[in-house]
Amino acid sequence: MGPTFNGMLTEERRSAKSLLSGVQRGWLAVTLVLAGLLLANTLYLLANPLASAVLPGVAAVLPLAVDDPKLGGMRRDDEVEAVAVEITAKHEQSQGRKPVSVEKDNCGWDITSLKDGQVARYIEVKGRAGDGDVCLTENEWIKAQRFGTDYWVYIVTDWKSEPKLHMIQDPASKLTPKAEVSIVRYIVDDTDWKRVAVSP
Repeated sequence: MGPTFNGMLTEERRSAKSLLSGVQRGWLAVTLVLAGLLLANTLYLLANPLASAVLPGVAAVLPLAVDDPKLGGMRRDDEVEAVAVEITAKHEQSQGRKPVSVEKDNCGWDITSLKDGQVARYIEVKGRAGDGDVCLTENEWIKAQRFGTDYWVYIVTDWKSEPKLHMIQDPASKLTPKAEVSIVRYIVDDTDWKRVAVSP
């Protein structure tokens, strides 16, 4: 069993709110900072002509491209995700656990599953209209590493015809995703996750 749900959620919400407050400042703030750094470097180079330029590294976090061929047909589909979360919640209830949605809290998982008021599972839900790879964000992968056996990935496939639930406990120790460098997310090959998933 992990820590109590309320204590964990408070810590995760604080972290998420801190991140959101930075994001809400928007691109204007980022642009101003980068412009200031560029100006400072330019002034330094003018004053010290023999010096080398030192520019900061910049990373852009971009939304998932709708039809990126590198992602094996993956794209965000809110309807598929909603069905996958519903199937996951029903499974958790059938096992005597209470699923609590934290999807909007940016915790690194979608459902906190409680048993007797204690966290039993942190569940990241992935939905696929058919079959194929799944994508984990950097935040999700970090939380999978942090929570170990308390962290689960539930993958719902074939949601329109005959939905199937696949469950992976401690994915960080069992899966070998490929890190995508341009935008950090972890692509888990369907043969890899099927190798370790169990069915209810």
